[in-house]
Amino acid sequence: MSTNLLSRRRSVATATSVFTDKLHNTLEQLHHLWDEAGMTDEIRGERVAAFYKHLGDLLDDMLVSERNMVDELRLTVTRYSKEIKALCSELQLKSELTAIDNLELIERVDALRHEKKRLESLKKERLNRLAELRPRDEKLCGQLDTVPYAIFEQVPSEAELLKMAEHVAQMDRLLESRHADFQEIKVELQRLLKRMRRQATDQLALTALNNEHAFVFSEENMDTLRTIVEQTREEYKEYVSNFRERFQAVESELFSWRDKCLLSERSSEQPLPPFDEDSISESLIETYLAEVHRLKIYFEERQDVLGKLDEWKALWEEKLEHDRKEKDPMRFHNRACNLDRELKRRRHVENVLLPQAKKGVQEAVARWTELHPDSPILVQGLEPITFIDLTIHEYVETRELEKEQKHEQKKRQLMAESRFGAIPISPGKRPPGHIAQASMLKRMKTPVAERSPLKSLQQKQIRSSPAKTPHRPIASQKRQQLAVDPPCSVYSYNHLTVSLRLLS
Repeated sequence: MSTNLLSRRRSVATATSVFTDKLHNTLEQLHHLWDEAGMTDEIRGERVAAFYKHLGDLLDDMLVSERNMVDELRLTVTRYSKEIKALCSELQLKSELTAIDNLELIERVDALRHEKKRLESLKKERLNRLAELRPRDEKLCGQLDTVPYAIFEQVPSEAELLKMAEHVAQMDRLLESRHADFQEIKVELQRLLKRMRRQATDQLALTALNNEHAFVFSEENMDTLRTIVEQTREEYKEYVSNFRERFQAVESELFSWRDKCLLSERSSEQPLPPFDEDSISESLIETYLAEVHRLKIYFEERQDVLGKLDEWKALWEEKLEHDRKEKDPMRFHNRACNLDRELKRRRHVENVLLPQAKKGVQEAVARWTELHPDSPILVQGLEPITFIDLTIHEYVETRELEKEQKHEQKKRQLMAESRFGAIPISPGKRPPGHIAQASMLKRMKTPVAERSPLKSLQQKQIRSSPAKTPHRPIASQKRQQLAVDPPCSVYSYNHLTVSLRLLS
């Protein structure tokens, strides 16, 4: 027998003993009162019978009430058991009611009540989580144009809720990634369209640019948008290429007129903006065209002076070309009578034509200054005559500097040869075998004594004596000496060659 049962029986026995004692005391007090009242035995018997009848009725009512209570507890157990079973079925849980079978009826009802409350709380929690996840999932799937996560049970299981939560998180990450790509594509598309000064024509592109909230971030739409951007990028490249060609044509015309007007870039009334893809506009070309128009007017007004100055520049370029030809070591070969004509032309240009052209410039500038005293003509920021004088002065200084540098170089080379010997110089390229065969035949025909370096040096000193040799240019003496004394080796040949070049 369990401890609880023994405890309850002791409580009942104690209560019964107390009730019995009270009943006896009550009866004794009643008899005492009845004796005092002089009540007959018949009346006493009737009153005692009524007392016991009333007590019996109370006990009967109490028994019925207790039986009803027990029946109600049993019904409650049955009802709770059914409800718990239904909740476990909805929650997809296994029912665990076997542990309460050994409990008393009241304890069983209490245990079932707590279990039912726990299951109802769990059901409510799952339904709340489902109610929170489902709208988010539907919204994300609507933005991504995908199918929402399907839950077929009215109350999802814990595993299904976890899977749904992971699905929502995955859709959220996917939307965030596509939205980031969308922003990059949108910015690029806006940049390209803005630079081309036009609007989008595709409906999807218009939605992306003007109503982002209505854009569906599906994979198909993203691919289509990328294709639109690539096409727009190609159109932009073609647009830039066409604009660059137009700009370069206008710019070339501008440079040509600047050259005609003998003006520098700083001579513009306002700095001209350079070509920049970020600022492509028709106003850029219009600015350059306006500058071209200004230069045309400038040239027409000053054509007399600029034409004279062009004549002087052309003659000056001819003089520079004559000077360049003078430095050419091959100018004496196969020239026939051209060399004499070029020399006459050079003298005529330097002594006659250039001074006449300079005088023509002076006269044209004087005429212009007389008619336009407040608008002087400038060439590269200088007066025309100053420009001519400065050009000649700079050229003369450059020639003198070149001569000094060449002289210093020869001086250093001669000093180096006097200390370390001449540097061998490879002869020019000839047909294969030509050098070896000619050198070998020449050495075989020349006596050994004549091929001695010492004899060559002695002959050189004798022929260079002023008492026996008439005066002739040094270079000519060296060339004749080289013809008389065949080189005994490539080294001596190179030494003589270097000496001749330095002396000439």
